[in-house]
Amino acid sequence: TLRQAVAGTFDNLHRYTFRGTAALGLNLMHDTLCARAWDEPFTLYGLAAEMLRVAEDRSAIEFTLRENARFHDGAPMTIADLRWTCDILLQEGAPGTRSALRRVDRIEETGPRSLRFTFKSGMDRESPLLLGLLPVLPKHYWQSRPFGQTTLVPPLGSGPYQIVESEAGRRVAYARIADYWGRDLAVNRGHYNFDRVQFDYFRDDSVALEAFNAGDYDFRTEVNVANWALRYDAAKIRRGEIVREQLALGRRGIERRNDHHAVRTQLLGALGQAHAFARVLGPRADQHGHAPARRAHHRLDDRGPLLRRDGEELPCAAKGNQASYT
Repeated sequence: TLRQAVAGTFDNLHRYTFRGTAALGLNLMHDTLCARAWDEPFTLYGLAAEMLRVAEDRSAIEFTLRENARFHDGAPMTIADLRWTCDILLQEGAPGTRSALRRVDRIEETGPRSLRFTFKSGMDRESPLLLGLLPVLPKHYWQSRPFGQTTLVPPLGSGPYQIVESEAGRRVAYARIADYWGRDLAVNRGHYNFDRVQFDYFRDDSVALEAFNAGDYDFRTEVNVANWALRYDAAKIRRGEIVREQLALGRRGIERRNDHHAVRTQLLGALGQAHAFARVLGPRADQHGHAPARRAHHRLDDRGPLLRRDGEELPCAAKGNQASYT
């Protein structure tokens, strides 16, 4: 089990309507045509789609669905589902999705599992990628339900997890599907290693931080410098029950620097291009052997610790200029 905290609330388990406040983690329930590679700049790999054909001038893109793609009830994903998804999202979907679909001039079936999207003149080069992030929703499920309304009934999905527990504004939990159709795909390799993923909701982040110190959840990202320096349980840090790692994340144009002030100044000056956070594993993580879902590598300061408190260097796991966690 991986337990995480969220400051806020939710009143909706339907990810693809703009009404209400959706619960965190709903993306775990729904497969999209393609999946992003987060260590590459807007690069997509086929997920529900086994093949993509893009016109040389990017004026059109064709998706071919995988033959074994399935919804959680065992029904196959079909071109009819994909076409219906496009129609309903254009009418009742979130504004960003509607904007992407409005760039399409026509949709044509080019084979039993293939659909071709041709764009209007004046489209930008990103349009084919945006369509690759479309889900394939089950037409047979939604036809008898109001698509544009909020719901606290878990909808039918196709992804690696499904909702097994939810209480509006308090908790939502997802269980891994043992026979998930896409389990062996290369694009999913190294992902989805937890049997259960749980999000507990708190009124504000201060309460969530106290719950973390008490061992009520396992993983936290910290963006508040005062919290990082002063509010984590020092005794548990010394005993190794809480593990802190300070990471500097950014795109390739962000220089690595050896002093904290310069790094902070650079990151704050590149809003939208960089994000710094602290990875913290909670007290129960070691006791139960929890591990993050995949291995990742992040650039770190060569000198190791970047912060000091009361003359004591804060721990920063580093080897050279790389840090890794599993």
